[in-house]
Amino acid sequence: MSHALTTNMLDGMFSGVSPPRLAGKGAIFATMPFTSNSARLVLGFALLMTLGSRASSQEEAMPFQLDVALEPSAKGEWNLILDLDMDPGDWVVSSYSTDSMFGRVALRFQEPEALTLLGAMEEIPPSQWEVEPFSQLDIKVLRRDTRMIQRVAMGPNHLDDIHGKVFFVLEPLCTPFETTFTLTHTSGGGWKVVHTGSRDAFPLGHGLRN
Repeated sequence: MSHALTTNMLDGMFSGVSPPRLAGKGAIFATMPFTSNSARLVLGFALLMTLGSRASSQEEAMPFQLDVALEPSAKGEWNLILDLDMDPGDWVVSSYSTDSMFGRVALRFQEPEALTLLGAMEEIPPSQWEVEPFSQLDIKVLRRDTRMIQRVAMGPNHLDDIHGKVFFVLEPLCTPFETTFTLTHTSGGGWKVVHTGSRDAFPLGHGLRN
């Protein structure tokens, strides 16, 4: 079988190719423009790379880290653990703050009927009361890396995934963020966290995203 490229084969690969000019023993093509299909392929690949890099960079560029874990507690009860790490000087308003206008920490579920929150969220170390300088309102603030623990009880008849979200405004950036997670039922009758991700929460008031 011959492996030489015929003129017809080359015409199918390139459009508008100038006749080759000889330079020594090799043939040099003066111009080799892409066909329209080739151009579309290259542009599509570049677009996919750009979108993938943008999503990855947003996840990696978060100015904080919020890890989500689930540990068994008493029978039928679980500890949902939120470990928040912040840069020095950053702070968030605690879920214990009585005024919600500051974007306090909020734990929400897309399927609220699937579980029950048991008691208030525990903070380690605990938040501290401060006077917000602009409104002069008393707020509770987290200024250090904090572990937040919420006891929950799963519905005995609920076996589907449970989608949750932790919302808060990071100060002094004054930017809302959310960390989403999914609780899934295991074959052994327990539960585990199978996905977490953080992103900015603009625009405010939008629905829970997976």
